[in-house]
Amino acid sequence: MMRDDILRPLSESEYDRLADILAALPDEKTMNLEELDGYFAAVVSSPDGTPPEEILAHVWGGELADTETFADEEAMTEFIALTLRHWHHVLRRLEADDDFVPLLLEDEDEDEDSRGHDWANGFVRGMSLNPETWASLFEDEEMKPALIPILTLAFEHDPDPNMRPSGGPLRPEERDILLQGLAAAVPVIFDFFGAQDEFDEDIDEDIDERSIVERSLADSIPYQRETPKVGRNAPCPCGSGKKYKRCCGADGG
Repeated sequence: MMRDDILRPLSESEYDRLADILAALPDEKTMNLEELDGYFAAVVSSPDGTPPEEILAHVWGGELADTETFADEEAMTEFIALTLRHWHHVLRRLEADDDFVPLLLEDEDEDEDSRGHDWANGFVRGMSLNPETWASLFEDEEMKPALIPILTLAFEHDPDPNMRPSGGPLRPEERDILLQGLAAAVPVIFDFFGAQDEFDEDIDEDIDERSIVERSLADSIPYQRETPKVGRNAPCPCGSGKKYKRCCGADGG
């Protein structure tokens, strides 16, 4: 990917395309666009380097060489190209002096206000890549409050009542305050770590998404399928009665 390409923010139609790709991926842990934005905010904030292919594997919820993730190399390359551009755009948003605005999706259910939940959940998933690094923020008494709005939104629906910082359903006015706190906290967290994204170091060089594809696929994904693709939650074609991901798909085969 050329330097000018990765610096170019996604257009509205490209965001729609990325959202469609994410929605079509088979793993139930695949992120949506809002969760992806929060995830990358945590990724670019952390000073610890994580291989891009490992970071992207968490986006689609699969292993590095999950044969059920993409239909072919072209589909995976398109996904990675769009995702890298958004990754870099998140970094640029946090480096800018302007107010940080999280990318939030409209609620499909008009009766349910869940704004910010997926974004905060994505941020927490990004934190989980380097828990030891993030522990230093938890241990800093001055910085710890910055995490409150993020954790409150992320765990608002946790099945364990003790994990819900809010103690119950959030009122719209409470959610508005938390979203304001989240937007203010993320740049502070970014500055706390003094993060420098690894892609910035090579910004004057071509960034080749194909190399990430090759490392992600290892040698195990046949690009040309001889049999129809089986969804990970579909019944296993071997006839065991189990879901494919719990049977023949469990070993990446």
